[in-house]
Amino acid sequence: VGPRKAMPLSLLAHQHPDILADLRILAAQDRLPDFPAQFAFRNPGRDAPESVQGIDRRIWNALTTTPQKASEVVGNAAGLEALRRLADAGLATIAAFTPSDAMHVLGLQSAWNIEAAELGATILGIEERNGKALRSAATAETISKRTHEHVVRESARIILETALAQDPGIETRDNRFGVLGDRLMEDTIAGTPFSRLVAGSLSLATPLIAIGAPVGPYYPAVAERLGTSLSIPKHAAVCNAVGAVAGVVSTTIDVVVNQPTFKLFRVHDPAGARDFDDADAAIGHAEQVARELALEAARHAGAADPHVVTQVSEKRAQTPGQADYLAEAVVRATATGRPLAGHGLDG
Repeated sequence: VGPRKAMPLSLLAHQHPDILADLRILAAQDRLPDFPAQFAFRNPGRDAPESVQGIDRRIWNALTTTPQKASEVVGNAAGLEALRRLADAGLATIAAFTPSDAMHVLGLQSAWNIEAAELGATILGIEERNGKALRSAATAETISKRTHEHVVRESARIILETALAQDPGIETRDNRFGVLGDRLMEDTIAGTPFSRLVAGSLSLATPLIAIGAPVGPYYPAVAERLGTSLSIPKHAAVCNAVGAVAGVVSTTIDVVVNQPTFKLFRVHDPAGARDFDDADAAIGHAEQVARELALEAARHAGAADPHVVTQVSEKRAQTPGQADYLAEAVVRATATGRPLAGHGLDG
């Protein structure tokens, strides 16, 4: 459970049935290539900007709009990180085994291709066996049950930490929660007894409301471990999608101008410092750079037709003779726009 997303293998095979042949071959191998059961492709209608250079550009050139095995596109961990950067920028999609695939294997979801999910879990089991020198590989069902348990535990952990952070002095990440408290929290998350002789548990003091497509299979167990009731609103499965379409993309770029020596104004452009002998000229250049970078970042994040607003914050000082001069200026450009998926929906 983390900030990065991947397309489920079950969905990839639902849209591109040809990848089933690759998954079947991989699942029958004793020795697997690097990054098995991961696929990647260019997002349709997207072009990499000129700022994508080096290894990122090489990976981009190797991608097509048809899914390929990741091992055919990247050759090492650095290449995989470059691919992830392209995915984070909205230029590419990575497909891999996800919790949604685990739900397909366990019969908790059936909207997409179940065989692809089972093959993906099987490949993970082979990869684990080889990496840990085990005698046998975990079954697809075992991998999926462990995935389900991991999602339940991490979801419960995040909810507890967030709830406790609302109370001053009970922040769990500052190493002051205490050994006993840590044990109590871990046992609560795992759904195991705290002690044979002492009753102890943590529970939410409020009901839990869950939205999103996976909440049905996962959050009843989360609510049970947190000792609270669960409410799943009507149309909960599409709430995240509606939010993504109805929301906005916003990016902010700061460019600093300072005066390292008298009457020399330096713009700290990400492309390299540039000096001016006039403060207004330096700030004007900083505004232009900040605007361009903010617009580029917003487009990379998926904004359609973003607009940008700039603000200049100045710090001024005085010489011993009381003359006023510019010590530093921060030019902030904020670009906002509707997501591509929601563009054109106004009215």
